[in-house]
Amino acid sequence: LVTGGSFSNKINWVISRENIYCGSACTEFVIGGVDGMLTPSTVYCKPVSFTGGAKVAALKYMTLSMFVGAGGNNLNVVSYDYSSESYIPQDVSYIAGHLFESGIKKIIGVPRPDNCIYILMNDGSLVQLVDSVSEGVAAFSRIDLGKRVLDIAPVFSGTKVDVYVLRVDEPTSIDNTYFVDLDKFCISE
Repeated sequence: LVTGGSFSNKINWVISRENIYCGSACTEFVIGGVDGMLTPSTVYCKPVSFTGGAKVAALKYMTLSMFVGAGGNNLNVVSYDYSSESYIPQDVSYIAGHLFESGIKKIIGVPRPDNCIYILMNDGSLVQLVDSVSEGVAAFSRIDLGKRVLDIAPVFSGTKVDVYVLRVDEPTSIDNTYFVDLDKFCISE
């Protein structure tokens, strides 16, 4: 992303809302169009904050937009500030920083009815954020599944959401073999 010929950054993540909100390693930008029309002649791009983001996919979850901070170990919620007419990122993970020390690998949201955000950590642990962030409250907890988690994915079907986790045992001492499980973590209806 090059703005005005003097500022250049590789984009690490993108969220689409009323405008396009994207982040690089050191800056977040809003990209939009004059009068809501995005065309080559009406496009604008302006830096809105200098938090910086990691190369982890951002999450568009209900009314929230979230991204992982540049260091990889904090979770930022983006909100629109009407007084300054700009987007402001806020670190919501600072209250539970000890849970994020290994760094964030992936974030997913399960909106109904759980209203939970699951955060897969680089060390294979899983952290849950109960969604009350829009009301100014964030509650984090570590989820112990007994094994290291490799990946996590929500599977949506109508009003039902199943969350699957790919887990791995530690290697066996005999031949260094790993055993991998694909399990349904929770069921929402």
